[in-house]
Amino acid sequence: MPKARFAGPWSQPAAGSRQPAAGSRLTLTAQIRALYDVQKPHFGLMITAQEDAIVAAVSNTMLGEPDVPLREGEELTVGFSFDLPLARGHYLIDFGLAEASGESLDVLEWRRGVSHLVVTNSSNATRIVDTRAFCRRS
Repeated sequence: MPKARFAGPWSQPAAGSRQPAAGSRLTLTAQIRALYDVQKPHFGLMITAQEDAIVAAVSNTMLGEPDVPLREGEELTVGFSFDLPLARGHYLIDFGLAEASGESLDVLEWRRGVSHLVVTNSSNATRIVDTRAFCRRS
């Protein structure tokens, strides 16, 4: 039985726009509901391009956020804001939730393709990005 689930809608750029401007700041949020206690929640997202090539990834752990346990029945909204210096193309955003256990992660839920981004105008030809991300928890 899962320990936690994504409980709510995804926030996307500019009131649901699927074509944010290259280089703009993007915020994605998810609601999480704990079905059991989760001592060390680890949540993050990945941006993938064609053929599942990972372009960027960020998580609360990568950003040095402290471990704050989730208690059974607790709901929280977690969000990541990041720059979008992507090359032209189509991208998918995956969102994951895991529990840290020593050096490993026990994946509690993984949602693939929760958002589809289309970048139509960009000066970035390399697909190498520094997202300058931060995590917010409420």
